[in-house]
Amino acid sequence: MVAGVVIATALLGLGGCGSGEPSAPVTSAPVTFASVRPTKVTKLLVFVVENHSLDQMRAAMPYTTAVVKQYADATNYRAVTHPSLPNYLAMTGGSTFGVADDAPPSSHTTDQPSVFGQALSVGRTAKVYAEGMPGNCATEDSGQYAVKHNPWAYYRRERSSCARYDVPVTELRGDVASGRLPNAGMVVPDLCNDAHNCDLSAADDWLRTEIEAVMAGPDWLAGHLRDRGHRR
Repeated sequence: MVAGVVIATALLGLGGCGSGEPSAPVTSAPVTFASVRPTKVTKLLVFVVENHSLDQMRAAMPYTTAVVKQYADATNYRAVTHPSLPNYLAMTGGSTFGVADDAPPSSHTTDQPSVFGQALSVGRTAKVYAEGMPGNCATEDSGQYAVKHNPWAYYRRERSSCARYDVPVTELRGDVASGRLPNAGMVVPDLCNDAHNCDLSAADDWLRTEIEAVMAGPDWLAGHLRDRGHRR
C-alpha cells in the first residue's frame, strides 16, 4: 500500500496496495512518542507515496532513487494490510485499530493517541501537510484530496489539535523557510502526486520539488532532520 520517504536520513520503504502478500497486521498497543530515545536528529518529516514496488520505484523514479542511494533505504518494507486507511493508522498510531476499509471519519474514529498527539503532549510540535485539502483537518474527500490518506482526522480525542495543525500543504514552504518544521511531521500528496492515480514520474517530480526545498531550508542545513555525518 504505502511507500514513504522519511526526511531524517532520507529513508525509503515500499509496499503494494493491490498486489503482494501483506505482513501480519499490527495489533499491539500504540507506540509511545515519549519513550523514543533522543538523538541528534530532532525532527521527522515523512512523505507518503503509494502502490508500487521497490523495483518499479528504481525504474521510474530517478530522483527518489538517487536520494535513496545517497542515504538509506528499507528493502524489506511491506504494507501492514490492505487497503490504504489501516496502513496510515498503523504508521501514525501503531495499530490498525480494527479498521479494514477506507471509510471516512464519520464511520471510523479511535480514542487511542496518534504520534502527533503524543508529540504535542510532551511539549514537542506536530503537523500534517495534506495536498488539495480544502481546509484544516478536512474529514471528507474533495477533488484529489482523499481523507483516507490523512490519518490525523481519525483520532477523535485529538480533533482540536487536528483542526489547528493538520493543514493544507501550502503551509509547508513557509515552515521550511522559517525553520519551523515540526518534530513529528507528515506530508501527504494528493491522489495524483502520491502515484495512486498518476504515473510514478509525476510523483518523482513532485518529491523532487518538495524535498529539494526542504534540503535547502534551515532545519535540514542545521542538522535537525538528519545526521550531517551520515552517508552510505
